[in-house]
Amino acid sequence: MPLLSTLVLLAATSAKSQDGAPAAPLKPAGSWVVDYADNACNVARVFGTGEQRVTFVLVLMPGRDTNQIVIQRAHDGKERIREGDLVITTAPGSPPITARATSGSVKAGSRLLHATIGREELLQIESAKSLMLAHRGQVIHLATNGMKTPLAAALTCEDDLLRTWGADPAEFRNIAIRAKATLSPAKWVTNDDYPDESVRMGESGSVGVRLDIAADGKLAACTVISSSTFKRLDEATCAMIRRRARYEPARLTDGKAVASAAFLRFRWQVLN
Repeated sequence: MPLLSTLVLLAATSAKSQDGAPAAPLKPAGSWVVDYADNACNVARVFGTGEQRVTFVLVLMPGRDTNQIVIQRAHDGKERIREGDLVITTAPGSPPITARATSGSVKAGSRLLHATIGREELLQIESAKSLMLAHRGQVIHLATNGMKTPLAAALTCEDDLLRTWGADPAEFRNIAIRAKATLSPAKWVTNDDYPDESVRMGESGSVGVRLDIAADGKLAACTVISSSTFKRLDEATCAMIRRRARYEPARLTDGKAVASAAFLRFRWQVLN
């Protein structure tokens, strides 16, 4: 039996020390790297070596009030996807950040953790000398030593990305009211939308999309930014959105309607 659900954007990740207790922070094993992706700006750094090696990534997408944290580390075997709170403790001391997170393996030999944090929480992480991330009894301690320089570079990346979308960065940041769907995205989809061949083949996966919304509220484009790994599901997601998505346009502080973008994630799952 197929099941299709919609989520707003992505959830978060984490990992743990061998004994589950806080350990000395892992030191950087390389420089911060800002990656200009097609639909996001990624700030990444590797910490630790050998079996303790961890890749920490912040994913920034223009037009979103949230950012993703992604942590990748080696794992012997494959771990099922599980949810739980991610608690981030920063030093010097600040109130802990709690975010809903998912962790597990999409392929054998690697464990991923995904979480979503707000822009204000990003500022707290930006100035931290170290981060301790705890999720489902697992703890990762990183000596980040502050992130002001790489995050400044990421903001430049965001401006460049907005220009490639045909948007003015200054105007985009002046949006007072974001575009709003006239009908909940959860009602855009039904189980009948599941491609028959995908059901037969047992294809399941999560599809992340960017929606370009024109100043009149019409959908200008749907772009898959995170694939389910199944072409049929990716194509079905945007086809479904093009048929049913309707928006009230974004508006500036003076009330002017402007073009903008929205990000959504849809989960396709075949239930046995």
